[in-house]
Amino acid sequence: MFAVVADALPAILQGESVARSLRKNIADCILRDRITNNPAQYTDLLLGKPPLEYCEWIKDDANWGGENEILILCEHFNVEITVIMMGDNVTSITYGETRDSLRSGRIFLLYTGKALLISNQWY
Repeated sequence: MFAVVADALPAILQGESVARSLRKNIADCILRDRITNNPAQYTDLLLGKPPLEYCEWIKDDANWGGENEILILCEHFNVEITVIMMGDNVTSITYGETRDSLRSGRIFLLYTGKALLISNQWY
């Protein structure tokens, strides 16, 4: 997922190192919120493991991100990310939506077991 989101960002932010940087940003955000802003936001239950262990896990290129990471990336880059899930029924979820339309862009991800970039829009 991180490599796909990195490819969807403006050209200045593209590259394999950007995907790794996104992973580090996720871990930093979880640790920062855990310590200062909202200790109850990223719990063992939500992350599936203790936050410190999770932060190390998400930095590994072999691990995929999911809903938690998408929400953090939406806030970090001020974008909406729409995930279209293919299966017996096609469904979509848009993360980072706001009523005031102040987002700087939208990324569309197609999920078929693999995440594939299908489009991006920058305002």
